[in-house]
Amino acid sequence: MNKIIKTVLDKKEASAVDYFEFINKFDISTLHVQSENQNILSMYINTFEKINNTLKFSQSCTETKYTILESDITSIDGKMLDNMDAFHITIKMKNKLNLDITIFHTDDTKITVKEHFNEIEVEELKSYLNNEFHRPHSMYIADMFSVEISGEKISVKIDEDEENDRNILHVGNSETSFKFDLSEELNQIFFKNGFLDTILIIPFGQPFMHVRIFCKDVSKN
Repeated sequence: MNKIIKTVLDKKEASAVDYFEFINKFDISTLHVQSENQNILSMYINTFEKINNTLKFSQSCTETKYTILESDITSIDGKMLDNMDAFHITIKMKNKLNLDITIFHTDDTKITVKEHFNEIEVEELKSYLNNEFHRPHSMYIADMFSVEISGEKISVKIDEDEENDRNILHVGNSETSFKFDLSEELNQIFFKNGFLDTILIIPFGQPFMHVRIFCKDVSKN
């Protein structure tokens, strides 16, 4: 059992928030909301936040969310699922709703990119890519569902979508290409210097995807 989970289970008076914080520690969870044994909502989540009495479950880099009031919780129970690398939380509410949260891949904690990268804004990314000395080298795209795509000799371009107040990132090569929405408020962009500079993007609307673009700063030659 993961030490983070064991610590909470060993607490005599673990709170609902203690359980929900697991969502922030691991890569992917599912939320199911039921009423009278009928499923009324199902969604993937990877972010939990407590704001006063409000508990918010959401997908990072999207507007998808579900909220409850902490004071409406009547009971909560959490346990590891038998023969599975997953933790299950059952919540009963005053309004007769039941919430089921399953947190997967609990053997490994989430890799926090902020520990190794600096967060930057869309305009800073544009400025970096517009510098003639910064040459795109390769890309690596992966998500939590085992999709992995890589490529070399890539091109990278950002177009403005003025109608939707958004930017579109184009990345690819002669074999394959992709485009991702970039929003000033709803995506995350990180940067790290190195032999190859690394740009890491969690695109708008793709909360479980990481896009890595590797660039060579030829001015260092």
